[in-house]
Amino acid sequence: MLGPLAVCGTGGWDTPPAPLRRRALAALAFAAGDAVDHERLADAMWGENVPASARKVVQNHVLALRRSLGTGMIETRPGGYMLMVARGDVDAQRFEALTLDGRSASRVGHTAAAIDKFDEALGLWRGEPYRDLADWSVARGEIARLSELCRTVVEDRLDALLAQGDHLAAVAEIEASVSDAPLRERRWELLMTALYRSGRHAEALRAFQRARDMLIAQLGLEPSEALRRLEAAILAQDPELDWRGTLSAPWLAAPAGSPRSASEDALRAGDQAFRRGAPAEAVACYRRALSHAGADGGSLRRECEVLVRLAESEYLAGDPARRSTGVAAARLADHLGDRRLLVRAALAGSRHIDAATTRVDTERVTVLRRALEAAATPSDQARVLAVLASELVASPDHAERRKLSDTALALARTSGDALTLHQVLAARFSTIEGPDTLHERLSNTCEDLDVVAGLDDLRSRWGALSNRSMASLEAGDDAESERSEVDAAAIADRLGNAAARWRAQTTRARQLTWHGDLRAAKRQARHALETGQAAGEEADSLFGAQLYLILWNEGRLTEMGGALASMPLEVPLDRAFACHAYAHLRRLRDAERLLGGLAARDFSDVPYNGFWLTVMALVADVAARVAAAPEIVDELHELLSPWRDQLVVTPATCLGSVAHYIGMLATRLDRPGDADDAFAQATEIHERMNAPIWTARTRLEWGRSLLTRDHERGAVQLSLAHDAAHPLGAHDIVAEAAALARS
Repeated sequence: MLGPLAVCGTGGWDTPPAPLRRRALAALAFAAGDAVDHERLADAMWGENVPASARKVVQNHVLALRRSLGTGMIETRPGGYMLMVARGDVDAQRFEALTLDGRSASRVGHTAAAIDKFDEALGLWRGEPYRDLADWSVARGEIARLSELCRTVVEDRLDALLAQGDHLAAVAEIEASVSDAPLRERRWELLMTALYRSGRHAEALRAFQRARDMLIAQLGLEPSEALRRLEAAILAQDPELDWRGTLSAPWLAAPAGSPRSASEDALRAGDQAFRRGAPAEAVACYRRALSHAGADGGSLRRECEVLVRLAESEYLAGDPARRSTGVAAARLADHLGDRRLLVRAALAGSRHIDAATTRVDTERVTVLRRALEAAATPSDQARVLAVLASELVASPDHAERRKLSDTALALARTSGDALTLHQVLAARFSTIEGPDTLHERLSNTCEDLDVVAGLDDLRSRWGALSNRSMASLEAGDDAESERSEVDAAAIADRLGNAAARWRAQTTRARQLTWHGDLRAAKRQARHALETGQAAGEEADSLFGAQLYLILWNEGRLTEMGGALASMPLEVPLDRAFACHAYAHLRRLRDAERLLGGLAARDFSDVPYNGFWLTVMALVADVAARVAAAPEIVDELHELLSPWRDQLVVTPATCLGSVAHYIGMLATRLDRPGDADDAFAQATEIHERMNAPIWTARTRLEWGRSLLTRDHERGAVQLSLAHDAAHPLGAHDIVAEAAALARS
């Protein structure tokens, strides 16, 4: 029963070929030792669709099973049938018996016997339990219980391996178990313990940070108190963590080929790879050095140094593990009181040119504040301040991160170090991002390009060009934006950096959507998703935004129904997209509910950062369509009016000209002159920038605005919108323009 159903009868192993017969036998085995009546068997076989002839069909299947299993295997009892098997003849029951035996042996210290029992128990599993009964409500609880018990037995066995003192061998097995079930904290505890007892203290701390990053990313939760206490015990090298048995230590004499020499060889190879500009190779070498750290008798400070070098190499390689490695190294360096290593580790875990846009990582911020206290030079202080400011982008305290970034820039300019100035300018872009800083960011990107021109560093030039491309697009300079992005994409390919390639591919998908090639945009967006996922980046959200815009233009938003239902709606950007979707799906009550929440306190709960304008544009579109309160429409008009010359841009999306939304809002406010001016401006911008779908969408809204006051002009705009959208596959615009023209 622990996998595909199979029966060992007089003729050997066999599986009933008929699905209903398999379900009948599975139901009998499920209740082995108890009678199962006709109604219960019918429920297991057909669920809610029990036929009128069920009783006769059940009897026929039972008769066939008796023939294949042998006389006496299924007995007729009052009201039903019973499968006559001993407890050990059903693998699910035998699994539980072996589990109890293993746990009993483990409790009295017989770890070898316990491991044998656990191995035998786990060896019975061939797949999902009671697979033929997966849809039977009666069996679901038992299926879940057995599955959970199996996962627990895996952990019990690993615990027994550690109790036996087999720490080095256990590490690989525990790593595999963590990969299988990364949300189970007990496995992370076992991994940290195994690494610590193997002498790999720095890796044990890094495992905690890996667990923390994963739990936050997947569940939005911090690690449990037990996992945090274990990290603290590792930092303190608590004797309670030590294994109480005795192990031989053949490496202590350090002969040739010993773990000590292997660690030193790996460390030297990593340093050489780092110096010649091969960060991915350096990462592999430093990880190998850490894996031998417990055997070489080295100090914890030396492990910390290797961990910092690993984080720095991961940073240059674009490896997302750099963040967990960097925090682990920084916490260890702080514990050791090594200020130099603390600063290096804190900087190694930074986000390149991107900022933390959805949540503030409090542990990372704490590490950076400690590093700021430890930074001794203006250059180090500037870089730590810049990274700290970028980590606070999701914080509501816009003034604090602005002050931190300003201080960092002032220090960088006086430091005399060009690389520091570039790093501060690159981080500053997303830190201060917002419509009110566009001209400043354009100036910063010009300065940054001048700075990196004097550096022999492709990575720095890539960052400067990427930021320049974004700012130019926001300003409506499509030619400059695309020139910069083409150069940035070429550098990303030369660097071989997966994270940089992912960003370039995502930007290309945005460009294709902007220029009206929806089919190519969809292919490119999927390609970018695959690259981002392979690189360990959080690519799903950017892909989701791009796919949403494509489906909206194609008139296929109904396909987003499942995604909408499961969307967490924890941040304003997600709520704005959901609000927009509901409005265009005619779920007006849902749209109005979300709009009201976003508009609370005059939209003050919407973080003022690089996504603020996108949120405002999405809700402006909704407010112009639904029965929004006039004060909400007026507030949106006032908030957006200063930025009517800009475009609504994120790394993944471009939602057209701000003037487009001002025209829609002005229409709702019955300001026809303002509406015409705004729509005319948006149309000119979209046509000049070769954005045919957005040109058609603006003409659609302009036509809608004109119909009630100048029907002839309105019909012209609707006709232009229809004819432009049709060959591009923008069926949403085509259908709406046709419907309005008929009205």
